[in-house]
Amino acid sequence: MSIINKLLIDYFPGQTRFALLSDEKIIEILFDSPLLPSVGSVYIGKVIKNLKDTNGVFLDLGFGKPGFLSNAKKNLIEGQFVTVKIVQPPRKEKGAKLSLVELSNDFIEEYNPSEKKLPYRISRDNTSISWCYENYKNTIEEIIVYSYKPISKVTKHFPKSFKELIISSKDDIFFNYGVDEKIETMLSPVVPLIGGAKIIIDEAEAFTAIDIDSGGLSARETNFIALEKIASELRLRSIGGSVIIDIIPGNDHKELSDHFSKFIRFDPVQTKINGFTPGGKFEINRRRLRPSISEALFLNNNENFFLPKTVALDSLRKCIKYSVLNNTIDVCIYAHKEVVQMLNNELKFAVDQAESIMKGKIRLKKWDKIDISEFSIVSD
Repeated sequence: MSIINKLLIDYFPGQTRFALLSDEKIIEILFDSPLLPSVGSVYIGKVIKNLKDTNGVFLDLGFGKPGFLSNAKKNLIEGQFVTVKIVQPPRKEKGAKLSLVELSNDFIEEYNPSEKKLPYRISRDNTSISWCYENYKNTIEEIIVYSYKPISKVTKHFPKSFKELIISSKDDIFFNYGVDEKIETMLSPVVPLIGGAKIIIDEAEAFTAIDIDSGGLSARETNFIALEKIASELRLRSIGGSVIIDIIPGNDHKELSDHFSKFIRFDPVQTKINGFTPGGKFEINRRRLRPSISEALFLNNNENFFLPKTVALDSLRKCIKYSVLNNTIDVCIYAHKEVVQMLNNELKFAVDQAESIMKGKIRLKKWDKIDISEFSIVSD
């Protein structure tokens, strides 16, 4: 049993990162960002298509793929702005599922969304800090925070008991605790096990398929080791939805199901065991609360490339650190054209925040490097 007793919080423009640890072992990694919607968050959306036959409505939320509002009771027209709640987060090839939030027209007009760039988030009912408090308030003993803002500001809405556990740090806590390294290992779908065995995680659109390779171990031993690891990897990678595990034949199905149940009971995200198919595959379903780590960070679930957004946010983090270490206020970021485009558009608000912290200017320059993850920061 892994008891969560340490919380790391890394505040930077555009994104706040959380890591939950059991002693020094990383159990969960979470991200908070206006560009990364979670269940319960409320956004303003723009109606782009009305399916009159089904009362379904497609809305532009600013996440690429339009979100879908089913059984819309109100007569919504194209171009209209409405407030909606995220019922199911978007995936790379599928938009978010939405429900309508009844707010007054005066509220919409006050926010004047037509003059603001989407995505535009109004509230976050299920923030990462509320998630941590709800599930781990009785076990967390230490909260280490790195922030570009005064601690009193970023922890203003923390529960009182959490405020008493805060330790402010000026160190790179995600690097020091191995979180950045752990994230990089998730670029690979292959997770090695003892004895040469391994599991291969393939996140597809409809479901996640997990294959078990025995290496030199017996089928029975491999299945037991693999199922324990799969339970921890689903939690670490925030994988939700349908999961199909290709079990190696040789074990009693009930024995394997009972074994897996021992490990998922410590996971605060509800996981349902559906049982075994006639072909011997083990089916489960883990509630999907937020995009998986792969969906949030990587260009393709099974390729070793970061999203332009991931690289852009990383460049801003490095930019602020470079400014502090080199005592300079004006810097230039050389990066792939897609990264520069992201910083000039969707993440312009984060660039503005970074410049405010540095009290200087950030210039953005495209270069011809093929690797999207490469960038360089120099004094300007």
